[in-house]
Amino acid sequence: MATVGEILKQKRQEQNLTLHDVSEVTKISTNFLDAIENNAFKKLPRGVFPKMFIRAYARHLGLDDDRLIQLYYEQVAEIESEETPALEGPRMAPIRQRGGHWTRILVAVVVMGALLGTIYLVYQSSESSPPLDDALPPGSQQPLAEPAPAPAPATPDSPATATADVDIPDGAPLPAGSPAPPTPGEMPVPPATTESDPQSLVLVLRASAVCWVRVVSEGVPQDFILQPGETFQYSYVKPIVLQVGNAGGVTLFLNGQATRPMGTTGQVVELNLSPSNWRDYIAVPEEP
Repeated sequence: MATVGEILKQKRQEQNLTLHDVSEVTKISTNFLDAIENNAFKKLPRGVFPKMFIRAYARHLGLDDDRLIQLYYEQVAEIESEETPALEGPRMAPIRQRGGHWTRILVAVVVMGALLGTIYLVYQSSESSPPLDDALPPGSQQPLAEPAPAPAPATPDSPATATADVDIPDGAPLPAGSPAPPTPGEMPVPPATTESDPQSLVLVLRASAVCWVRVVSEGVPQDFILQPGETFQYSYVKPIVLQVGNAGGVTLFLNGQATRPMGTTGQVVELNLSPSNWRDYIAVPEEP
């Protein structure tokens, strides 16, 4: 059965197309196209990119992209099953029992002795402890104190005395003269992060052509494709890794300032950006 790479390569050759011709239309690097035709899927970016590349390649050649995607999943599953060796369970060495009969007898004797000793100690402590009523001297037993009478409710004519231990149930109105709790509008508002904040990195990507993008922040990748005219904007505090599949088709802005051109059309570029080094990528204005 033909593989995904063989089907795509055969169809491309039938149409007298080169990898460069396909790359010009699909905006996929020729290195990635060559990896797909050789079924070297590990050379492709992780995530959804292999599926997107195969789908775009198949549609350009007029093939059934859904069928090739299904075939791709089958190939990947077969490769993973071949590379994963079967795990063998640990082998247990036989345990030789020596003197099992006498061991059981010895254990039974020890347990019986401990049980008898526990019973003897409990019996001795119960015999030596006098009853609680006899241990108290005569006349020392005092009757329980009567509960204090509840305070009489204050009448309207008598002023109420404020105490510091009064509990106010939730939702009850506050006493007169107590300060009102702050409203949400009075809560302190943290300062907004601006583009000039040296501790943040505001990244803006503006696409003039189709381009796949990956942003890795704190080890979490975010994959997407930008269409012509679309813009991606986000603010980061920690270092990130930016991967662009069509460097000539996007313009990068950092903290509101345009950067130098990242590369040419179809070129794959990877940038390591952080709030401390973003100025290294800013375009230097030309002298008049």
